[in-house]
Amino acid sequence: MKAKLKQASQAALSIQLVRYLIALGEDRVCKRYLKKLVVDKVLHNDLNLVKAFTCFGIIYLRLESYGQALESFRNALNAQARLQ
Repeated sequence: MKAKLKQASQAALSIQLVRYLIALGEDRVCKRYLKKLVVDKVLHNDLNLVKAFTCFGIIYLRLESYGQALESFRNALNAQARLQ
């Protein structure tokens, strides 16, 4: 696991951190951090952008904001199609 983390990009490590925070129930912190990653274009033209939008969807589902969750999942699909 340590070797994988050493080889991972900054974007991949950021997404992994968000996943751990989601598992801990830190939805507000995750939302803020993900927004910063997307707005600052840290994940621009990176497949981790798909994972970021998916994480947004998961967070919004947990918050029962189903419209925003659906929009996030659509954004993930659009980003995936654009980046592949």
